[in-house]
Amino acid sequence: MNKVLPYQTSAASDELQKRACSNKLKLSLFVLSIPLVTLLLWLLVLWGIGSYRVMSDDPAVWQSSIDALMQQKPVNFNDTSQSNEPVIFVGSSSIRLFQQLESIFSSETVLRRGFGGAKINDVAYYKQDLILNHDPKLVVFYIGVNDLLYSDYQYVREPAEKLFRLISELRSKLPQTPMVLLAQRPTSYQDVNTTISEYNEQVRRYALSSYGVYYIDPNDALMSDSRELNDIYMHWDGLHLSSEGYLAWGNEIHDQLAQINLIQ
Repeated sequence: MNKVLPYQTSAASDELQKRACSNKLKLSLFVLSIPLVTLLLWLLVLWGIGSYRVMSDDPAVWQSSIDALMQQKPVNFNDTSQSNEPVIFVGSSSIRLFQQLESIFSSETVLRRGFGGAKINDVAYYKQDLILNHDPKLVVFYIGVNDLLYSDYQYVREPAEKLFRLISELRSKLPQTPMVLLAQRPTSYQDVNTTISEYNEQVRRYALSSYGVYYIDPNDALMSDSRELNDIYMHWDGLHLSSEGYLAWGNEIHDQLAQINLIQ
């Protein structure tokens, strides 16, 4: 019978320990990878749902978002020194993500009514819930860029005319309520900016010729000295604003509204 020498036993034991450690490490990495893969899949699903909504021409895809908005109460509503008539901000994700809105407009009762990739037809479809039910003091719109980016229009005037019809309908029901149309922001993509500029010009002309309708362009606050978008104000996607961008943009909107005596 061959004897197993002590050093051979020790070497074999070391090898087994190494294999065990290696297997444990592989198992740990596998276990850790499960939630990561799950998270990535979940994010992919959310992205797919969001993309479907933005691309869809059916306003009903936003029903759950509207239901959630209807649960939100006006901010500053309990301050008896302020009017109960809210200033309503309506639009897409640029309004939804505007976290500094209430603090910038702290002298007003504010309703933030922004949802996802909203388009003009979506706002028109839900106008009763978003606007008409609230007896607003003022309505501020940031809407149109998703129509330009994700709808198949041949001419820029097509979405612009949809906006004008919406404003006309609202003015007929709220004749004493001013409507403010914010210029759509330029993006980090120059090929899109030409279309946005044309849309803004049509909206500006419409406001000039329409009683109770105002056009405000706060975009200068986002520009560098060279008249380019200041990178510090832009989100990584080139479309949305950073926190600093929202602050600059929001303060400019506030100041311009105050200059024409629409807010305190």
